[in-house]
Amino acid sequence: METTRLERLASFIKFLEDSIGYRFDIGSFDSRLKLQKLVFIAGFLGFKHGYDFSLYLRGPYSPDLANDYYKLGEEWSFWKHRKDLPVIRFDEENFVKLIRGKNSIWLETAATILSIWEKYHEKETVIELTKNIKMLRKDVVEDVFKDLRRSGVI
Repeated sequence: METTRLERLASFIKFLEDSIGYRFDIGSFDSRLKLQKLVFIAGFLGFKHGYDFSLYLRGPYSPDLANDYYKLGEEWSFWKHRKDLPVIRFDEENFVKLIRGKNSIWLETAATILSIWEKYHEKETVIELTKNIKMLRKDVVEDVFKDLRRSGVI
């Protein structure tokens, strides 16, 4: 049976809650921002989420993902207790190691780097563009780039 995007998203959110203590709170801007970046980053580790992203000031953003998490948010108490959600397969262990304990700025920066990397595949160009878009110091962007490189994402 084919799973829906909404079911995969609900399963991913449950995974985040169980593995890193992420708290899905539709009323929290920070929670929604983190979810956008976490879904995007997980895509680079094999999560077949089904969303298209465009680069915005705060990093990659998907309007369809936003629509889906608002739908889930209205009925999260129902969704989080479902036992029939699909098992999502991706490199969960590497993902958790990469993002555990990271704040919103790190997630925005990492997702922006990955979005730019998809087009340019050249370290210095990616770092320079990310630095300018995010208005961050070069060493901050380089540190996030190193984290992504160490994890094998880029």
